[in-house]
Amino acid sequence: MQSEKVHLTKEQETLLVTLLVTLYLRALDSRSKNPILHDKAAEDAVSHIDYDFRNWCYAVCRIAVSTIRNRRARATCATSSQQPSFA
Repeated sequence: MQSEKVHLTKEQETLLVTLLVTLYLRALDSRSKNPILHDKAAEDAVSHIDYDFRNWCYAVCRIAVSTIRNRRARATCATSSQQPSFA
């Protein structure tokens, strides 16, 4: 079965941008070397949306993913005697 891409109008894009950011960040995390969320559904969804996600600032996306990772590390370390490694 071959899937078709979903095409967004400018109006739809404006309304959905907040959801798209979240979806894209979840897909980025899932594609990373050591994913936290492992959201394969987000990866699949992003691959089927006809939208140039590169329009968003790459640095902002990376900062968001780093923030998620740091919060997860702190939460894990809060329950153990280890100090988080953010390298």
